[in-house]
Amino acid sequence: MYSLPLYVALTLTLLGGQRSSATVSKPEKPNFLMIVVDDLRVELSPYLQNTTLIKTPNVAAFAKESVLFTRAYTQQAVCSPSRNSFLSGRRPDTTQTWNFIDSFRKTPPDGHKWIALPQMFKENGYFSAGCGKVYHPGHPKNNDLPYSWSTPYWYAPPAQVGICGNYKPWCTLADEKCVDRHLADYTIANLTTFVKEKKQFFYATGFHR
Repeated sequence: MYSLPLYVALTLTLLGGQRSSATVSKPEKPNFLMIVVDDLRVELSPYLQNTTLIKTPNVAAFAKESVLFTRAYTQQAVCSPSRNSFLSGRRPDTTQTWNFIDSFRKTPPDGHKWIALPQMFKENGYFSAGCGKVYHPGHPKNNDLPYSWSTPYWYAPPAQVGICGNYKPWCTLADEKCVDRHLADYTIANLTTFVKEKKQFFYATGFHR
């Protein structure tokens, strides 16, 4: 579902058949922001160009500047196994996680030794942080602290269950009452701080809806 960009810089300067003595500056390592969206469907406008079901002009504009994958499939039909899969880099038949109970850290014999995606960045000099529903809550335990993150993990304020009334599919809701608004604000604040502090960062935000 998600791919990790590989940045390789190779600069060769040839002058008159001789290698130049000019010093080639080492490229800076990029920062990474990963956004995970819970239960996202293909009715978004980047995928269904003529859809009127869901209006997402900002997502559509972002997609025009991005690589849009149209044949990327979920690993499993439910949430937690898919997250265990793409964050560990292993298929569900390897993680042995097919439900909302298990996690890849419990996979025998050595799941506790597997390197998760945020952990890979952390172990290679990045400040790894995140918020929201990246891992399924509780699977792995403590959002995979201390393995994946360089700092305590912030999930979000609790959702205001039933705010639209029982069984009502939608309603008008003030922006500040939405969990995802708090997640977005928290992410922006953290990224702003990291840039000011010149941190090399990997940041993951999991929007919950």
